[in-house]
Amino acid sequence: MDSEWAPKEELHLDNATAVIWQRPKGEVKGILLWVPGCGGRATDMFTRFGPDGHKLESCQNPCTDKVSNSENCCPLQQETVLARMKARHLGYLVVSVQTGKGHNDRCPYERDLKLIRKSLEYVKSQENVMDKPVIVAGHSGGGGWAPTISTYVNGSCTIMGAATARKGNHLWTEEGKKSELGFPEDYRAPVFFIHQKEAEVKDGTLSHNINENMKALSDRGIRSAQVLGDFMEQKDDRGKQRHYNYVGAYMGEAIDFCETGKVPPLTISKPLELKEWQQEMGYAPFPTTVR
Repeated sequence: MDSEWAPKEELHLDNATAVIWQRPKGEVKGILLWVPGCGGRATDMFTRFGPDGHKLESCQNPCTDKVSNSENCCPLQQETVLARMKARHLGYLVVSVQTGKGHNDRCPYERDLKLIRKSLEYVKSQENVMDKPVIVAGHSGGGGWAPTISTYVNGSCTIMGAATARKGNHLWTEEGKKSELGFPEDYRAPVFFIHQKEAEVKDGTLSHNINENMKALSDRGIRSAQVLGDFMEQKDDRGKQRHYNYVGAYMGEAIDFCETGKVPPLTISKPLELKEWQQEMGYAPFPTTVR
């Protein structure tokens, strides 16, 4: 069954990158441009089959990055799927792009900037939403690149999950080994940080670096806010700090900040998970054919 609200996909645009998008049910208030992190794909926000009548061809090998084989191109990434559903529920057309085209690590690279902008412009033209504001959001490497991409696509706000902004348009690590903290010189949009609560905030930790980012933004007269998630195990079996994606959990607060400037509490009680949120909001569960 086809639906005007089902996701659409374009994998073969000239001088662009693979892109998947989905309209909200109702008026389009704006666009949420999703940037996956290292190892991510444009399909991360979606399921192969869905209640809106869609079946994504890009869930089949070689996936949207064109190099993955014998892998599940559409695993059910609950946080990322939840981010899409919440954004659509709030009236946003969601656009998800592939980064790191042709690279096995699937990390964002400088050459992605032009490819992403071309894909976004294609979607805006197809959906007749040329003048809508664009919120750029991402997790990890995608979140770290989001400010640079936002500047490139004239974004109105940036949502950064488990990431800090760093100077320079190249691959970086979150510890700052390849680039110092900072935003592009011409960056102007508000920023909402989403990350996990750490046991100790000290030099070099993600929380410390985000605080440094927020201070720099304040010095430039740019609004920012942050929210901490602390409802999951903070360390893995080897005692290493986990790298959680909380963007779906707090997408509502993030968009509210982008729209109104409202700053939420620093910590918020455990939000609803994907299935719980679907039930509360009256959305149909995903078909059992999801894989």
